[in-house]
Amino acid sequence: MKKNILTAVLMASALTFTSCLNSDGDNQQKTTINYGNNMCFNVVTDLNDPESTFISTAPNYITEINFTDAAGVISMSNIKLTPEGSNLTFKLPALPLTVNNTEYSYNLNGTLITPEGQADQLVFNKVGFSIIERNIQISGQWLYAPVYKMGFTVNGDYEITAFPTAYYFPGDKITSTLLTPGEDDEPYTDENAVVSIILSTDKTDSQKLTATLTLYDVKLNSTMSAVTFRAENLPVSYDRAGFTIHTDENTAYGLKDAAGIMKDCKISNINIRTSVPSGVSTMSFDVDLSALNPQRPIKPVNVTADRLTYHYPQNSNK
Repeated sequence: MKKNILTAVLMASALTFTSCLNSDGDNQQKTTINYGNNMCFNVVTDLNDPESTFISTAPNYITEINFTDAAGVISMSNIKLTPEGSNLTFKLPALPLTVNNTEYSYNLNGTLITPEGQADQLVFNKVGFSIIERNIQISGQWLYAPVYKMGFTVNGDYEITAFPTAYYFPGDKITSTLLTPGEDDEPYTDENAVVSIILSTDKTDSQKLTATLTLYDVKLNSTMSAVTFRAENLPVSYDRAGFTIHTDENTAYGLKDAAGIMKDCKISNINIRTSVPSGVSTMSFDVDLSALNPQRPIKPVNVTADRLTYHYPQNSNK
């Protein structure tokens, strides 16, 4: 069984796994994963008052994976259970390693776990850690963009989910519909774009979030060239299950590309919902890029995606 797990992991993503494996004197295949600090923040929920959540910034998770033994040890620090509580440090005993060959992930899960060196009254009712090894193609270049999923509950009272600060959704069906369609106009669907969302905590108030939304290499109709644009400082609300980006109906945001401000281009009516840790998202917004080419204006459209995920569609050639 252990040999099969190691083989499955190596097959899942040979480029990234091979580089991080190493052998010690006992011929053990191991790797260490560091996840935390500016890569994520914790959303903490008091399960006795599920509407009460807060953000705890800069947690740190170190996971030591032993592929030979099919097990892993998670150490965590800078963990808060209450807004005014102290930063806590935990080390969990070894958890069994499993591999999901469908999503190319490996996973550590356990229930009713007492951290090492802790009294029996502190118990992790459940804990789960996953990493999906993944590369995303953007503008012809490959970006290593692994997906981390981390969550646990403590004493049945506190639920902690690590929210990644960066989300990349590749190659899904992104549909553009003219805001004022003619009789023969049909929606256009692009399956080659990449959507990214980058979350930031406010420098003066860590409980406030803003987002940068970027669409890479997207086409809004069949005749235009692919473009990349982004909108910054978008308002974000969050709860224990994920986050929402919602802008007021009459508020438009300027757009930027690699060269800077895209003059007179704008985005509005943004509605995005992302579930955490699954990453499944829906997206809708209006965008006006007509100023990009005044001679052949790109007509304003409503852009939608019904299901963005971390994975390329199964029929994708990427």
